Amino acid sequence: MILGLTVMFDEGTISRFLDKIEIDENTGCWNWIASSMNKGYGQFNINGAMVLAHRVSFEIHKGYIPEGLYVLHSCDNRLCVNPDHLWLGTQKENITDMVGKGRHIGDRKLTEDDVEVIRYLFD
Repeated sequence: MILGLTVMFDEGTISRFLDKIEIDENTGCWNWIASSMNKGYGQFNINGAMVLAHRVSFEIHKGYIPEGLYVLHSCDNRLCVNPDHLWLGTQKENITDMVGKGRHIGDRKLTEDDVEVIRYLFD
């Protein structure tokens, strides 16, 4: 299921997806080398809809993403689509992971992620 649509991944779609990956031998990341959105996540066209590439990879390799769950990166590389680096979690788990790894530190102005962290910490 992607964006609420049940998608069967045919060989052509999977091949087209895999053609847009470059493997980093040092990190093991499968870096998305095609289109990306302004937040730095890869995007892939399925049936005319642009969807997040890491979510597509998760569904191709691991299966269905239950509603309300996010596909999170253990490697903290937004362009990575390696299914071994992807896991399912809630938004709260994502924020806890971000704070625990210090990814929220260092920006000069508040980002949307910063606002979510602040809301989480004071909620």
